[in-house]
Amino acid sequence: MHPASGVFGRPPVGEAIDAYRLPPGTHRAYRDDFKPNQRPQSQTMSKSQILIQLDCDRHPSVFDAVVATDAGVDRLLQYGGIEPSDVRDLVHGAIFTRGPQELASTAIFIGGSNVKAGEELLAQTTRAFFGPMRVSVMLDANGANTTAAAAVLAAARHVELRGASAAVLGGTGPVGQRAARLLARQGATV
Repeated sequence: MHPASGVFGRPPVGEAIDAYRLPPGTHRAYRDDFKPNQRPQSQTMSKSQILIQLDCDRHPSVFDAVVATDAGVDRLLQYGGIEPSDVRDLVHGAIFTRGPQELASTAIFIGGSNVKAGEELLAQTTRAFFGPMRVSVMLDANGANTTAAAAVLAAARHVELRGASAAVLGGTGPVGQRAARLLARQGATV
């Protein structure tokens, strides 16, 4: 029996993975230089940048996929028709496959045409995180966040926002609400 045997006489999971990467004919039990969680430099490699697109619409946005691809994402995983009850398992699939230091190469993008549904997916996404097991998340359902940010940035190129008075047309919609908050954060009176 393997000296580090786990349940049913099998090596523990980490042991099995490390043993797989040893040179042929070498077995973990006969290596006296083994140090857990340390791999030779030749066995380390950079992780692919993965963007997981969660979309409340039946079909994930092609526009968002093209933008992500053009931005240089290595792998884009798209999921459409996502309900809040689906989110936890998808997020756990993303965070349990990599170590905490490697999670910087994974991100979640939440899109779709329904801003309120996107906000609920965002809430469920952040609830699925714990401790160091978390990834970057961006919500841009219906393009509301990027459109509002672009509008405020354009205004800032022409007017000093701190102390300015601002009127937001369409201020009750998702873009207008976000633009008003961004303007207020920059010191404008809205």
